[in-house]
Amino acid sequence: MWLSAVADNERERALCLQSLAKLDPQHPAARAGLRMLGEGTDATPGQRTGPATTANSLARSTDRRTSPASAAVSVPPHLIMRALIILAALAAGGLLIWGAVALGRSLWRPGLTLIRRTPTPSASATPAASPTLLPTLPLSSSVSMADYFAVEQTPTPFYGATPHPVVAAYAIGVDAMRSHQWEEAVQYLNQVLVIDPGAADIHQMVAEAQRQMGNLDWARESIAKALNANPRYAPAYLARARLTLLRDPQADVLHDVDRALELDPAFVDAYVERAALHIRAGDLSAADGDLGRAIQLDSQHAMAWVTRGRLALLNHDQEGAINAELRAQSIDPTIPMSYFILGQADMDLGLSASALTPLQVYVTYAPDDPLGWLAYGKALQAEGEAHAAIEMLSQAVALSPRMIEAYLTRGEAYLAVDNGNGAYRDFRSAYDLDHTLFAARYGAARAFEITHQPREALREIEGALSLAVTSAESARALMLRARVRESTGDIELALRDWRTIASMPDAPPEILMVALARLVATPSPTPGAH
Repeated sequence: MWLSAVADNERERALCLQSLAKLDPQHPAARAGLRMLGEGTDATPGQRTGPATTANSLARSTDRRTSPASAAVSVPPHLIMRALIILAALAAGGLLIWGAVALGRSLWRPGLTLIRRTPTPSASATPAASPTLLPTLPLSSSVSMADYFAVEQTPTPFYGATPHPVVAAYAIGVDAMRSHQWEEAVQYLNQVLVIDPGAADIHQMVAEAQRQMGNLDWARESIAKALNANPRYAPAYLARARLTLLRDPQADVLHDVDRALELDPAFVDAYVERAALHIRAGDLSAADGDLGRAIQLDSQHAMAWVTRGRLALLNHDQEGAINAELRAQSIDPTIPMSYFILGQADMDLGLSASALTPLQVYVTYAPDDPLGWLAYGKALQAEGEAHAAIEMLSQAVALSPRMIEAYLTRGEAYLAVDNGNGAYRDFRSAYDLDHTLFAARYGAARAFEITHQPREALREIEGALSLAVTSAESARALMLRARVRESTGDIELALRDWRTIASMPDAPPEILMVALARLVATPSPTPGAH
């Protein structure tokens, strides 16, 4: 093909194209070129498939040999030498231009925080995904960590396993994907698809870029094209599953993930995704099996270790979670979720000071996740930084106005800085979202206590007692009511509350000690005394 482009005359060009047609009779460029030259795709030079249509064609036909020996085409040596020289020059020039483009892009590109890493070779022909920023958690009134882990999304693989004809456009498109320049990636990858519309991996790269830009309908269309081009392309099934989960976090996509693993039993990303689906379904044992297989196939797969840390945290194995996340960060320190899990594990162990740094990293790189701000605020509050905690918890409330735990936690922080009005507003907001919350009525009573409104405090305490479901909750409400009654001078009723606590067999020890101390220190009032 290249030799035909540098031939001296049309005869030499025809010889080159005829050689190409012998190697690949269906090559579109060879067939089109021979038709333009008036040559048949199956004929030897000089044998036409139809009449010549130009004077030049008639002239060429008079000096051609038509013997069968001419079918064995030999290319003149000087033509080969010339082609090699031109090819070398083009290659050198292309490298210089491509280098200049890459350098220019790196100079003007804004500072990046999280960069995709190049996937390492594995036993699977399916490329591995790279980490990126995670999408936000759907806002709800109450979300467990298991729910969070189930809907957390990772990027679909976008590296192709085969070379493509438009090498420069392909290289620039992949580089744009790696640097999160999604629009540019789509522009260049579409150039590749013009030449090679059947490239399933390119269609999937375009789908991933469209997904990152929020164009979910276009992403779905590109995935459909990828599967139409190659129904056995495993990453496309995983991509479709993840795209479906973005639309509906509770959707059943297990069949797509299973199909991906059926086509490629060494597809590590699919094992990790299926583990997340098992976690959502509560099948932690199956999730552990998939993660074990993923790590067996690729022990350097960071997302597999991140997910193993999640699983350990759900199994109350905080040390295991910490070890898994440290392993993940040693492989790829750019995965925000790893820092969130590490901070949560530290908090569960009571190490709030150690939790501050990883949680700060998480909210920096995943600022749209309200759970991150909630966890960071709780860690700050545990460290006595109430004002800073209020600021972080306000971020969580702004992102998720129906997150009950954020209101309850910020209410506690307001109490810590003696802001009773702010505390009451938050506890009231939590109660409005869930009328069965003991903590909301109890917190509102404490807010009225510090603002010296005993009547309102007693009203909220009665409501809290009606919602108490444990002896500990009842004891806390009774202790608060005893304090409020003491503040109003109603000592007899206060002593009655202290006696009730002292008679409770399963009252919390710290509350029981306070009740006994108050009974000893407070004399019973004289009957009839005012």
